[in-house]
Amino acid sequence: MTMRFFGASTTAFIAAAILYSSPTWAVYSLNGDGTLTDSTSSLVWDTCHLGQTGTACTGTAGMYSWAGAQSAATTLNLAGQHGFNDWCVPTFAINNALWTNQTTTLPNNIADWHWTSDIIGGGQWVTSFANGANSAIVTSAVARLVRHQGNVYGVDAPCGTTLSSAVSGTTATTTTLTATVTNGASGTGYWIAIIDGGTPPTDVQVQAGVSYPGATVVADGSGALMPGQSSTTFNVNGLSANTAYSVYFVARDGADNFSSVVGPRNITTSDAPVPVMLTPVPTLSAWALLLMSSLLSAVALMVLRQRRTQGS
Repeated sequence: MTMRFFGASTTAFIAAAILYSSPTWAVYSLNGDGTLTDSTSSLVWDTCHLGQTGTACTGTAGMYSWAGAQSAATTLNLAGQHGFNDWCVPTFAINNALWTNQTTTLPNNIADWHWTSDIIGGGQWVTSFANGANSAIVTSAVARLVRHQGNVYGVDAPCGTTLSSAVSGTTATTTTLTATVTNGASGTGYWIAIIDGGTPPTDVQVQAGVSYPGATVVADGSGALMPGQSSTTFNVNGLSANTAYSVYFVARDGADNFSSVVGPRNITTSDAPVPVMLTPVPTLSAWALLLMSSLLSAVALMVLRQRRTQGS
């Protein structure tokens, strides 16, 4: 599973996360359905850690690997956890925000390492709910899921949603576009293919699927995107042989938030196949067969008469 990677900018990112986690005015309220809402940010948390159950969060919280926590979120989304399918392991910054502002509102809260969805500087990061420390060397931790009430693909997305695309199997008239969403909610994906060199589209132009100033759209389409980590393939048809194209993709969630436009994915179609001309094998027509039959009969009759003459 590929998430966001940070190299030299790790220090700056951690500083930004600390600034994000500083507000003390966050207001948390239990919703009575197993969720907790931060009214200042529209974040909705699962009240319990993964493995706990009930309004009191009883039971033992599971200890997960980083990949195991992400996988558990995907499984719960498919099952419709608390009536939603866009839960995720929170980003580094949002996890720190919850720790900074955590109150006794969280039942049976565990003061232990909590997974984030981020990979920073090559390490899979956790936040300590005992003292706010952060680490990238922990291999097992608990996890609490989060979702956003509206914005999934926008700047406030809590899940570290990533979107990627690739093209393959290009022929003279078609190619295959594969779009992969990581930590995303269910939504709709839109794609267009334009003549190479055209003006890159906006998200709205990709959704519209029609030509716009600076670009000619030669093919377009859309399809459903599944929650969690999933890949969806789209058949791009109607292309011309030996032509260069640029393919763009965008995703839109149920609240009409668009992702950034992904692309271009550049392709060049192959030459049109040369038709194979088969030389037909000559065949005898019905008239030819009748004529041949008559000739053979006449020859046979002549031979018979000659034999009778010789015998008389």
